[in-house]
Amino acid sequence: MCSSDLHRALDLGITYVDSSTDYGKGDSEIRIGKALGARRKDIFLATKADLRDYDGVMRTLEQSLKRMQIDYLDLFHLHGLGPMADLEKIEKEGGLKALYKAREQKMATFIGMSCHQEGAVLKTAIERHDLDCVQMALNASRANQFEELALPAAKKKNLGVIAMKIAA
Repeated sequence: MCSSDLHRALDLGITYVDSSTDYGKGDSEIRIGKALGARRKDIFLATKADLRDYDGVMRTLEQSLKRMQIDYLDLFHLHGLGPMADLEKIEKEGGLKALYKAREQKMATFIGMSCHQEGAVLKTAIERHDLDCVQMALNASRANQFEELALPAAKKKNLGVIAMKIAA
C-alpha cells in the first residue's frame, strides 16, 4: 500500500485501518505513518504485537507509534493467540500487564487479542482478562469453535469483535 492507496480508501469511506508489527517487518506501519498526516482523526487505527513478554510488548508498541508517527493507537492487540500454553506464556511473562499499561497510559484507547486457531483458548482469555476487543476467524466454515465458544463469551462481556478470515 502506498500513501495514495490509503488516501483513496479514506476518501471512499474506509474508517478502520489494521496493521501489525510483522506485516512487512514494520513496513506496513511505516507506510501508514507516511500517509496519515492530518487524516489521523478520520480513522480507527489498530496494530498488533506478536511478542509475549512485558518488555518486548512495550518496546514493540513504542516502535509502532514511532513508525506510524502517532502518539496513541485506537486499538492494540496481542497477535495470534495460539494454544493454551501461549495464553499461559502471555500471562506469566507480562504481555497482559503491558496491554494494561498501554491502556492506562493512553498509548492505546482499547486493548485486545487476535486469534486464528483456537476458539476455546480465546474464550478462556476473554473470561480471565479485562480486554476491550477481540479479533477472531468468523466464517461459514465455522472452524475452531469461534462461533460456539469465543463469540458468546465476548458478547457476554460486551467486547468489541472484529471478524477476520470471513471468506474462510
